[in-house]
Amino acid sequence: MGSVISSCECPHCKGEANEDFYYKTGEVYIMCSCCGYYLSHILDREKLEKDGKHLLSEITEDYWIKEEVIPVANYYEQFKEFGRSSTISEGTVEEILENLQSNRDTIIDEETYENILVNWYDGKRHYQFDLNRNTSEEVMLEPVLDSAGFDKEGNNHYQPNRL
Repeated sequence: MGSVISSCECPHCKGEANEDFYYKTGEVYIMCSCCGYYLSHILDREKLEKDGKHLLSEITEDYWIKEEVIPVANYYEQFKEFGRSSTISEGTVEEILENLQSNRDTIIDEETYENILVNWYDGKRHYQFDLNRNTSEEVMLEPVLDSAGFDKEGNNHYQPNRL
């Protein structure tokens, strides 16, 4: 199976998301690290096998599974060796931040963690909470660019390296 991974605009927050498109089957995954949005549009392989469908030309809408997660926030754990991102889809941002602040000493293990960041989108602006600094601030997002350095309005953002 072949795929093309590229950047795209998040349908939820308009930030930069990653799209993984499987060109042989038409399946697609979209994941946004700005807000935690997730979309998968995949084939129901069990149903295809059961019905004996093996050609893409035989596949109708009944054989597709669409899963979309509109998040409350995106939770990013910075470990010493790697990072891990997960989507929070229940509760409110206030409850999430209150829980993190009140349990900071039990959550942060100095041997393992470097920091925890919580990103969220309020419908107009992007925000980020930094557990180490115990602060929330508005985050300005970079425009989503194509591979040649152009944004969707056609402005060129390419900056050659200057020595």
